[in-house]
Amino acid sequence: MVTALKPFEYGRVLGLFEPLAYNLAVQAIVGGRAPGSVYADFTDRPSVGLIWDGKAILFLSGEPEAGVESGFGEVLSESVLPEVADRGLLPWLRVVCPPAWEGRLAEALGAESIDRRIRYHYSLRELRVDRRKLLPADCRPIAVDPDLFAGAGPLGLDRLTAEILGTWGSLETFFEWGFGQALVAENRLVSWCLSEYNAPDECELGVETVRDRRRVGLATIATAACVDYALERGVSPKWHCWPENAGSVGVARAVGFIEDLTYQVYLPKWAEFDSRLAARGF
Repeated sequence: MVTALKPFEYGRVLGLFEPLAYNLAVQAIVGGRAPGSVYADFTDRPSVGLIWDGKAILFLSGEPEAGVESGFGEVLSESVLPEVADRGLLPWLRVVCPPAWEGRLAEALGAESIDRRIRYHYSLRELRVDRRKLLPADCRPIAVDPDLFAGAGPLGLDRLTAEILGTWGSLETFFEWGFGQALVAENRLVSWCLSEYNAPDECELGVETVRDRRRVGLATIATAACVDYALERGVSPKWHCWPENAGSVGVARAVGFIEDLTYQVYLPKWAEFDSRLAARGF
């Protein structure tokens, strides 16, 4: 039977997720540095575990046979999927798990079918961008720190705040563990790069640029600034993206990241659950 673990029990599943160590979200959620929920078949000595990031990513690891027998599908349909659907994220729900799960995944999750996609993982080889030479005359760099949020701040701060809260759960947690660099033009935030899922010596990065200032290199500049900040503090930055996201791939390569892993993600479909959701107005 699957049990929702209490936060002080989260660490008991960490060994199960070693094959997924390239996803720093696992460590961050288990370590309390990011919001999420953890489930396992047993609280003391689990043989299978499920980690939900609270949005649209599920991490599943351990023994596939135990996963099938434990009833994760029931937990998903009763606890996880209604919340995912309520937030409008069900079409983007994806599962990351070791390859050994592929043949049993639909059965373990109680899904009607499973689609497959790949994602790229990048590590930094060397910082290749001198952001100071590329900075447009109307932009100035600024750190994403408590000072930025003091007073009125630049326009667009609400959007930046929402992005931080979506990953970190609170500004306080972000300021304790995370960091970021942004670009401001005419008192408006136009691009920013934030650390995500920080571990003591690693982090993932995410970048965003407002629509009317895209395709002019601002994401590359903001990312280079964030990478520089990370390296100064002994933190190795990582990058994930979809192969078809040409903009993200381009930024990663321009800054100096190299692709070091291609991994499979799974997109489960629950036809019966989707019908129930539609009937309930989700």
